[in-house]
Amino acid sequence: MNIITQNFPEKLITPDQIQNIFDTVVSVIIKKEPAFQSWCESTNMTLVLLFVEGEEMKEINNQSRGKNEETDVLSFPYFIDFTQSIPKEEALFGELFFLESRLKEQAEYMKHSLEKEFTVLLIHGILHVFGYDHIDDDEYDEMKALEEKISSCLLS
Repeated sequence: MNIITQNFPEKLITPDQIQNIFDTVVSVIIKKEPAFQSWCESTNMTLVLLFVEGEEMKEINNQSRGKNEETDVLSFPYFIDFTQSIPKEEALFGELFFLESRLKEQAEYMKHSLEKEFTVLLIHGILHVFGYDHIDDDEYDEMKALEEKISSCLLS
């Protein structure tokens, strides 16, 4: 999996750290969903991580979810059925949009570093790209348990 970053705040996190977070998420979820492994090992799949400004995030959130407000992270998966064969040509696996001002607010509120807050949001966003959600209580519980397991591997 290739990971591309755009408009990242300086010194927030290194590409190697992002790759480590992604690899940790993958190592946890492939134990639950072995079909994910071949997708994650594919070199022709790309995950894009972008930082956007408040108004742009608000517009994207409104267009995609009907919510005319800013949010911390938005995830857009482009593959849902991981039992299908992997595309032979290069393909966009998913996109994650982050709002720096919200990241800073939440880090301050939680009394931890920007890097830790970004890690939490990145884990959350990657899980969405792999099809996890929190629409109902069961989904919420499953996703929360995965987030906690992954965070304990990375942040302890």
